[in-house]
Amino acid sequence: MLDTERYCGGEDAEETHPIYKMKLYIKRNLAEELTLESLAELVHLHPQYVSRLFKQRTGLTLMDYIIQIRLEKAMPNLPPYQFQHSLF
Repeated sequence: MLDTERYCGGEDAEETHPIYKMKLYIKRNLAEELTLESLAELVHLHPQYVSRLFKQRTGLTLMDYIIQIRLEKAMPNLPPYQFQHSLF
Protein backbone atom coordinates (compact mmCIF):
# COMPACT_ATOMS: atom_id res chain seq x y z
CA MET A 1 0.00 0.00 0.00
CA LEU A 2 1.29 3.44 -0.91
CA ASP A 3 1.94 5.99 1.76
CA THR A 4 -0.28 8.72 0.27
CA GLU A 5 0.87 11.31 2.81
CA ARG A 6 4.42 10.82 1.60
CA TYR A 7 3.51 11.03 -2.09
CA CYS A 8 0.68 13.56 -2.14
CA GLY A 9 1.10 15.81 0.83
CA GLY A 10 3.58 17.29 3.20
CA GLU A 11 6.65 19.26 2.32
CA ASP A 12 8.98 17.49 4.71
CA ALA A 13 10.69 15.31 2.12
CA GLU A 14 10.48 17.20 -1.18
CA GLU A 15 13.68 15.65 -2.56
CA THR A 16 12.23 12.18 -2.08
CA HIS A 17 8.94 13.01 -3.76
CA PRO A 18 8.49 11.18 -7.09
CA ILE A 19 7.67 14.39 -8.97
CA TYR A 20 10.89 16.04 -7.76
CA LYS A 21 12.88 12.99 -8.85
CA MET A 22 11.23 12.94 -12.27
CA LYS A 23 11.78 16.67 -12.83
CA LEU A 24 15.45 16.33 -11.92
CA TYR A 25 15.83 13.30 -14.20
CA ILE A 26 14.10 15.11 -17.06
CA LYS A 27 16.38 18.16 -16.75
CA ARG A 28 19.48 15.96 -16.70
CA ASN A 29 18.37 13.74 -19.60
CA LEU A 30 16.63 16.06 -22.07
CA ALA A 31 18.41 14.54 -25.05
CA GLU A 32 17.14 11.07 -24.19
CA GLU A 33 13.78 9.59 -25.08
CA LEU A 34 11.55 10.40 -22.11
CA THR A 35 8.30 8.47 -21.80
CA LEU A 36 5.64 8.22 -19.14
CA GLU A 37 6.43 4.54 -18.75
CA SER A 38 10.18 5.04 -18.29
CA LEU A 39 9.67 7.87 -15.79
CA ALA A 40 7.09 5.85 -13.86
CA GLU A 41 9.53 2.97 -13.73
CA LEU A 42 12.18 5.36 -12.40
CA VAL A 43 10.02 6.17 -9.36
CA HIS A 44 8.50 2.67 -9.06
CA LEU A 45 4.90 3.80 -9.60
CA HIS A 46 2.16 2.93 -12.09
CA PRO A 47 2.20 5.18 -15.19
CA GLN A 48 -1.44 6.25 -14.79
CA TYR A 49 -0.83 7.24 -11.18
CA VAL A 50 2.31 9.16 -12.15
CA SER A 51 0.38 10.98 -14.87
CA ARG A 52 -2.38 12.09 -12.46
CA LEU A 53 0.07 12.98 -9.70
CA PHE A 54 2.27 15.03 -12.02
CA LYS A 55 -0.70 17.00 -13.37
CA GLN A 56 -1.99 17.55 -9.81
CA ARG A 57 1.33 18.84 -8.51
CA THR A 58 2.52 20.89 -11.49
CA GLY A 59 -0.60 21.84 -13.44
CA LEU A 60 1.02 20.40 -16.58
CA THR A 61 0.92 17.00 -18.18
CA LEU A 62 4.21 15.18 -18.09
CA MET A 63 4.74 15.55 -21.84
CA ASP A 64 3.84 19.27 -21.74
CA TYR A 65 6.43 19.72 -18.99
CA ILE A 66 9.09 17.93 -21.03
CA ILE A 67 8.31 20.08 -24.07
CA GLN A 68 8.41 23.24 -21.94
CA ILE A 69 11.81 22.36 -20.48
CA ARG A 70 13.21 21.50 -23.91
CA LEU A 71 11.96 24.80 -25.34
CA GLU A 72 13.41 26.78 -22.42
CA LYS A 73 16.77 25.13 -23.00
CA ALA A 74 16.65 25.77 -26.77
CA MET A 75 15.50 29.41 -26.63
CA PRO A 76 18.89 31.01 -25.80
CA ASN A 77 20.44 29.19 -28.78
CA LEU A 78 17.93 30.47 -31.32
CA PRO A 79 18.70 33.59 -33.32
CA PRO A 80 16.46 36.53 -32.52
CA TYR A 81 13.43 36.69 -34.75
CA GLN A 82 13.19 39.91 -36.68
CA PHE A 83 9.85 41.05 -38.01
CA GLN A 84 9.78 42.28 -41.55
CA HIS A 85 7.59 45.31 -42.00
CA SER A 86 5.74 45.33 -45.26
CA LEU A 87 2.42 46.52 -46.51
CA PHE A 88 1.69 43.36 -48.49
